[in-house]
Amino acid sequence: LYPDWILEGLAESQSLAREPAEEMLVRDAVLDGAIPDLSTLHGRDALNEHERGQFQVHAALAVQWIAGRTPRGSAKRLFHVFNSDLPWPSARLIKRAAGMTYGDVEKGLRAELERSYRAWATGREEPSAFARTARRPRNYYRVYELGPSWSPDGRKVAFFDDREGYHTITVLDLESGDESSLLSVFLRVSIDAVKAQDRGLDWSPDGRTICFVGDRIGRAYLYFKNLEGGGLRRIALPLDDISQPQYSPDGKRVAFVGLRSGKSDIYVLGVDSLEVFRLTRHDWPETDPAWSPDGKKLAYAGETDGQFDIYSIDLGTRQVERLTSGATNEISPAWRPDGGALTFASDADGAFNIYSADLTSRAITRHTNVPGGAFAPRWNPGGDEILFTSYRHGRFTTCIMPPRVAGPAPALDDPLRADSNRRWFVG
Repeated sequence: LYPDWILEGLAESQSLAREPAEEMLVRDAVLDGAIPDLSTLHGRDALNEHERGQFQVHAALAVQWIAGRTPRGSAKRLFHVFNSDLPWPSARLIKRAAGMTYGDVEKGLRAELERSYRAWATGREEPSAFARTARRPRNYYRVYELGPSWSPDGRKVAFFDDREGYHTITVLDLESGDESSLLSVFLRVSIDAVKAQDRGLDWSPDGRTICFVGDRIGRAYLYFKNLEGGGLRRIALPLDDISQPQYSPDGKRVAFVGLRSGKSDIYVLGVDSLEVFRLTRHDWPETDPAWSPDGKKLAYAGETDGQFDIYSIDLGTRQVERLTSGATNEISPAWRPDGGALTFASDADGAFNIYSADLTSRAITRHTNVPGGAFAPRWNPGGDEILFTSYRHGRFTTCIMPPRVAGPAPALDDPLRADSNRRWFVG
């Protein structure tokens, strides 16, 4: 009987600070003039999976606005009023709790969001100004394309796609525009669901196989799908969960994220031998493994001190080096084909954008400055284009851009952390 936005907003407003990737959902809707009225959010059953994330953030912002901008409003008073009276009509209780009408609350919240987000977005570039979409424009509502990956010859891309209402893997020919669904005869039959995420799939170096992780009867398996026909190769691994498989440059190994006893580390699997060894042994979560072009190192993102930084580990010496050390999140590293730089996504200015770090000079280059978000960069084999995922207009879209410079880059190193524990060895 309570409006869902109040229940959700009370819970979310008391949690930790929102991440930039969460606030992006509401900001994008505001910039599009598509933010819904609170009065339409009394029930969330009609919302689709993607709308619910925006709903949660919108609800928290509404409760916080009432607490800070109304004559007598507070999260505690809002809860007390709705908990001590009949929960309807909502307009009467909101006026009692906030000291202003429901309509004035909606107008005030909308005006503040408009003012704040439009000022913040001034001077930023829409992805369409500098990048092309990999796929021809479609009119699917809120489709999410995630985890794009180049084929070894740079002529195709593969990505997760949920236009059918569930995630599958789409292989797209960039020249002809032809698409094929990699798992059309396997999903819901031998695979219950694929694990759709950044770096969630990868091509073998010979271009014949794509690896990914799928769930079957409550367990995660590593799958290999031959693109020339045939069935699936399924590998069960002795871990609680697995994700983000990535082929080594020689195709003989696959790095992936493994979870055991609550700890997330980087593991390596021999494709033929099926031998598994644990590469990292840290107390913090690690994700997004990426092989160096020569196969001697792996870059990854690790969470320490409350945010993710980029690290690399030498597979021969087991020396770990921290490459970023700012107070923001850096994720999804990708090596430039010549091995001289790492490209990644960072929320250094409040929104995720794409940057590169030169591994010799440590100079940072900013590639995007978008009002929504830019994630999951990957270089093409020739080193003249970057594949990435853009969030704008309520959807994640696979885009391709040149390695451009998009203005000055913010500092990504905190002097207090930059030199502490810069390098160490994994035992």
